[in-house]
Amino acid sequence: VACEGVFNRHEDVYRSALVGPGPQGSQTPVIIIEPEAAKLPRTGNSVAQFRDRMLKLAKTNPVTERIEQVLFHPSLPVDVRHNAKIDREKLRAWAAEQLS
Repeated sequence: VACEGVFNRHEDVYRSALVGPGPQGSQTPVIIIEPEAAKLPRTGNSVAQFRDRMLKLAKTNPVTERIEQVLFHPSLPVDVRHNAKIDREKLRAWAAEQLS
């Protein structure tokens, strides 16, 4: 949650989720960003620019400085029972697919 707070304060970020795809013990920290409405990057150049801004932001805080992977998702999945709690297991699997 502390990691996510660093990113959630950015004006273009609606919310974020930190996940760790990979085998237990060798997981890679990946931050998944759900941008504010109309801020989702659509082209390769805009994705690269947004990703660079997020990585630069990550380096400003010791809690997030090890994050080197950023993915963008149009709408983070939520747990159907709580409708606000981010479904991190779905996101972890999604991130693994995106990174492979």
